[in-house]
Amino acid sequence: MSGALNFERTSFDFGDHPAQDRELDCDFPFTNVSDHPVTISYAVASCSCTKLTWTTDPVPPGGKGVVSARYTKERYKESFSKQITVVVEGEAQPYFLSFSGSFHETPASLLSDFKYKRGDILFEYDPIDLGLVSAGVEVTGRFELANFSQQAVTLDIEDVSPGLILSFDHTSLDPYTRTFAKYYFLPDSLVRGRVELSFTPVANGESLGPVYVRAVQTDNFSALSSAQRNAGALPVLDAREYDFGTIASGQDAEITMMLKNSSETPLHVQSMFANRPGVSFDYPDVVEGGATLPITVTIRSEALRGGNNRFKLSLVSDSPMIPYIETFVRGYVK
Repeated sequence: MSGALNFERTSFDFGDHPAQDRELDCDFPFTNVSDHPVTISYAVASCSCTKLTWTTDPVPPGGKGVVSARYTKERYKESFSKQITVVVEGEAQPYFLSFSGSFHETPASLLSDFKYKRGDILFEYDPIDLGLVSAGVEVTGRFELANFSQQAVTLDIEDVSPGLILSFDHTSLDPYTRTFAKYYFLPDSLVRGRVELSFTPVANGESLGPVYVRAVQTDNFSALSSAQRNAGALPVLDAREYDFGTIASGQDAEITMMLKNSSETPLHVQSMFANRPGVSFDYPDVVEGGATLPITVTIRSEALRGGNNRFKLSLVSDSPMIPYIETFVRGYVK
């Protein structure tokens, strides 16, 4: 490499590392072989996964400096090769550096990425939450899973809920390897509120039990104009969190929530649910424009446990601006 800077090396091979080694560092030392001070203007990497630092002060003739690189492992990539461009004040041609390496999976690296274990298979999520989906509008995506055993595993899927389609990128997994499962879901155009689907993964012929896929279905507002959205109903609850106080064990709890419609357009409440069984709701179907109406929430004793309790309540409506609201309930059972 011609120019004022003579790099001890212009490439670096990290070799193979366990996947839990998230960050790798390397240096590119150099000497100023010119007869004048040299300043590095800037250095840039070919990927945002690489952070660079370099000697910023002028380097005198015969002086030394360094360009340092820290590479952060990119998810889903087993090997990497990156380039660095170094620009020096007063020189027309930049300097080019590079580094490369690879990663291999280990039990420790898999456990750091996957939190849910079913037999020999690790899942990224369990249950799998699709979030808010529009009724009648298809949803596609993927999630990851891995073979945590020391033997090859053949994957299959059984008992898939209607409306859900699943497929694996690879149906045969070597020990300590991962793959993606792709999903396609067409929400029922008539359903509003919480939906729970399921499928059963099978590894080497052994059922691993149902994995649940959850979503909250709302109206499809994509055809509305901005003016129509702005003119829609606007639900507002009177609190972010509700407290049923302190009750004795075996006693039911009850709270009252006030729901206001801040718009002139009538609000239609389509569904209410909790993330805990044993909770029921008495809510108005319609809240006229400007009105405020109560919602009664009854928490049966079997839904409560001793000590502090806190769980989520959800409301789905036909508001194009706020179709889904979350709030929380807390209390103490002595």
